[in-house]
Amino acid sequence: MTGLASLVALVLVSLPAQASVILTRADVEALRNRVEFIPRGRQARAARMSDVLAVGDALRTAAAAQADLRFNDGSLARVGERATFRFVPNTRNFRLTNGTVLLLIPPGRGRTNIQTPSAVTGIQGSAVVVRYIPDSDLTVVMALTNNPAGPMTITANSCGGDSTACGATEYSLYGGQMALIQNNQVQVVEFDLPMFYQTSPLVEGLELDNPDADAPLGPDLEAVREETLEALEDQTPFSAEVVTLINPTVIGSDGTNQLSGEQPWMFFPDDSGVSPISILRGVLTPWDGLITTIPSTQIAIPQPIQLPGRPGDSLIGGGDNEEVVNRDPEFFIPDK
Repeated sequence: MTGLASLVALVLVSLPAQASVILTRADVEALRNRVEFIPRGRQARAARMSDVLAVGDALRTAAAAQADLRFNDGSLARVGERATFRFVPNTRNFRLTNGTVLLLIPPGRGRTNIQTPSAVTGIQGSAVVVRYIPDSDLTVVMALTNNPAGPMTITANSCGGDSTACGATEYSLYGGQMALIQNNQVQVVEFDLPMFYQTSPLVEGLELDNPDADAPLGPDLEAVREETLEALEDQTPFSAEVVTLINPTVIGSDGTNQLSGEQPWMFFPDDSGVSPISILRGVLTPWDGLITTIPSTQIAIPQPIQLPGRPGDSLIGGGDNEEVVNRDPEFFIPDK
């Protein structure tokens, strides 16, 4: 047994440690409407399909615009409207200073961080949507997958991006969960994955919810697509009694896309017995363009409804007077 153990130990030691794949470039793969390429230290200009983002470069989108970037590690970034997006040289760190981005990152590339002014999201190869709203310093993170290497992590960015320096709390985020980060507070809720894929223009054409598609994103991202399908299968179907709180046009790429009140994203808190209205009051405001009109404190709120098969989870019944609020600016926000 001693000889066998020594042999196993020798083999394990001889195996190379998996190193992170450093980001060095991103090719512009698709463009829609007004997109600007900002070379490092130079003036912005209209982006072209031949453009390559190198270290220090950035991409900026206007209203109803969108851009797809393919990185040297096989990752895909879909930059939604009114966004400014860049990657940090010789790291696996992305920065989003406004707007929305969808990231599809193959497994085995190492830990990736997406930093906004109010939060840091860490993933080990997954599909994630991140949105930052500067006016309210609000970050929204939506996990579309469960990665075998571990859940996504969310940290309020009160330490300049280094959560370990000041002992900031790290929250786990699993497929079908959404984190709202504002004023150094993190709230995790659950959202409806099938409804998201049906209503969000940000995922159009990617076939993330289509099991019959034949590797539409290439071999590098097929493992990620398998994870999005697994997360869809694992999520318990939502009840029709959920209150309408999320405006689908916000986490999208086309602000002109109008969705009816019958197509909301629906979510409820993980904390048992607590209504989503009471949690979100004071955290979000209609000016964020994220939530519908919510009752005042004088209006009676329906009692929580127990969900079948999910002990402790509860929903709040919605009314007929809900109205989607979308007050995002017409044009993109300049990079600061």
